[in-house]
Amino acid sequence: MATERPTLAKGEMIAGPRNGITWKKIEEEIEKRNLRSGRNFRLPSRRNGVITIESYDFTQRSGEKQLNLEGKHDVIIQYCKFGNKSTHGQGLNIAGKDTRNVTVQYCIFEDFSYSGDNEGEPLKIGDSQDSSQIFECKVKNNIFRKCKQDDPELISIKACKNTIEDNFFIDNKECNVTVRHGGLNRIEHNYFKGSNGVRIHGRGNYVGYNCFEDNKEEGKFSPITVRGGKDPEDENWENNKPKKNKRSSHHETAPARDTVIEGNEFKDCKDKIKDFKDGGEDNKPTGTEERNNNRVEKFTFDRGD
Repeated sequence: MATERPTLAKGEMIAGPRNGITWKKIEEEIEKRNLRSGRNFRLPSRRNGVITIESYDFTQRSGEKQLNLEGKHDVIIQYCKFGNKSTHGQGLNIAGKDTRNVTVQYCIFEDFSYSGDNEGEPLKIGDSQDSSQIFECKVKNNIFRKCKQDDPELISIKACKNTIEDNFFIDNKECNVTVRHGGLNRIEHNYFKGSNGVRIHGRGNYVGYNCFEDNKEEGKFSPITVRGGKDPEDENWENNKPKKNKRSSHHETAPARDTVIEGNEFKDCKDKIKDFKDGGEDNKPTGTEERNNNRVEKFTFDRGD
C-alpha cells in the first residue's frame, strides 16, 4: 500500500523521488512500448541536434557491452531495458573525451551477475582518463533491480558534474552508486532498498534527499560511505580543480573532500553515514558536511508499492 504523501511547507524539500514517480509508473511507461530487439542495434542519426535511442531491449544483445557510447554528446536514452547479463562488460557504457549531455531515463537495469570483481557494472559513466572532463550526464527515473554482480559498483562515475536523481535501487546485492574518480557530482532524491547505497571519492560531491531502507550493513556497504583514497588528489585534477586538458589513465582513487550530505532518510537501517578508510587508502576523507540526515519510521515520499 502506498504511503500517504505529507503536507509540506512552502519551499520544504522532500526526500526520495519527486513528482509522484514510482517504480510501477516507470514499468508501465516501458510496457506501453513495443520494444525492439537490441541484438542488431545501430546508432540512430542525429535529429534537431539530438540522438534519441528509444524503446530497445538490450537484454537480447550479447557481447561485452550491451550499449557503448564513446565521445557522444546530446543523447537521450529512454524506455530501454538492460541486463540478464552474466558476462564481462557493462550494460551501458558512456565514456570518451567529447562526451556531454547524455540523459538516461525510464530504463530498467536488472539481473547483472558477472562473477569478476571489475568491469561488470550495469552503468558506467566515464573511464579514469575522463576524471577531469565535464560530462553533465543525467540518470533519472530509472530502476536498478536485483543486480548481484561481484563488481561492487552499481553505477560507476569517473567524470564530473553528473546527476543521479529520482531513481529506484531495489534489492541489489552489496553494491553502490559510486563516484570512483572525478568530482562535483550530485546523487539526490533516489530510493535505495537493501544492501546498496552510495560510495563517494573525490572532491565537491553532493548526496542529498535520498531514502534508504532495510540496509543491514555497517561497513563499506553502509547506506552512505565517504571514502579515503590512495592518492591525495585525483591525478587529472590540480589545485582542487579538474584540469581540463589532462586525460591520464589511472587506477588510484582520491579521498572524499568537501562532500555535502543532507536531508537523507534512513528506515530500518543498521547504519547511516560512514567515514571509511580501507586498507591501502592512505588519505582520510576531509571536509564532510552533514546536515539533517535522520532515521525515520515513514518516508516523506510516496513509494507507490
